[in-house]
Amino acid sequence: MENHLKRFLTKGEVIHHLNGDREDNRLENLLLCGSHAEHAKVHWNQIPKSKREKRMKIPQLEAQRTYDMRRKPKIKILCACGCGQSLITPDEYGRDRRYILNHFKRECIFGDGGKIIG
Repeated sequence: MENHLKRFLTKGEVIHHLNGDREDNRLENLLLCGSHAEHAKVHWNQIPKSKREKRMKIPQLEAQRTYDMRRKPKIKILCACGCGQSLITPDEYGRDRRYILNHFKRECIFGDGGKIIG
């Protein structure tokens, strides 16, 4: 391809082999893509439409699942360490919580009400 163009390929340019055989370097089998993104589009368009639609549905389903997780009803519970503090679960990302985040008080770690024994 470089001989045909009479120049070297630029940094972003990619050569696509139309028949998929990298050893077949006939000009009629080569396609010059201006970028890696353009080359990816060529490959994407070679996939049958039914399979492309199937591949596109997977991320949409994942996004829907994430959205549904964020819609869980929020409830107020007591911290599982027994400190008596309350928290809201699930958090803003839809994750269930049992402990208050970042409260490393003595009564939460040792369960002794904060009193130093001994």
